[in-house]
Amino acid sequence: FLVPNAALDLGILGLHRLGFGTAAAGQAFLLGTYAVFVAGFCALSRQMRAMDATKPAFAVLLFYCLALFWGLVNYMVGVGLMLVLLALWLPARGWRRLAIAAGGMAVLLLVHLVAALVFAGLLACFDLPPLLRRTAPLAGCASAPAAMLVVAARAMPGQGNGGFELTYTGAGSPPEFLAWKLGMW
Repeated sequence: FLVPNAALDLGILGLHRLGFGTAAAGQAFLLGTYAVFVAGFCALSRQMRAMDATKPAFAVLLFYCLALFWGLVNYMVGVGLMLVLLALWLPARGWRRLAIAAGGMAVLLLVHLVAALVFAGLLACFDLPPLLRRTAPLAGCASAPAAMLVVAARAMPGQGNGGFELTYTGAGSPPEFLAWKLGMW
């Protein structure tokens, strides 16, 4: 049950439990995805002191991209959540920063694997310069626990032979699947 790219599945199932029908649950989930993405974009721009009246409109334009139209809803949820987490992580210090990094990574691993990897990479981009200049202790490095969670999730039992395997039901081999995806353009 703890596999990556499960946000849509868990969201729809949760909304079904609340009494939503399938179409209404799908619409509610997509509206929630939209809200998380725009809120995350605006929160991060506010945190970076770049917020102005154009940012919400720009966030809406970025939300409607090919990833959404190709049906990569989990990815869009993951990117929105990653933006929210970065906005929370940047001003945090000490154990709070580590908790946001580790907890955020655990959630992002369930939402979308690529968003989790990008989050860990962005944390490393912020963490590594002070470490290399020796102006920050290694204990304050938040990207290390985030990266360890990726490694631990890859080694979870029940995920194939010690890791996530790529399988495409009914799509043939991975090269055939890639050719099909490229043919969509």
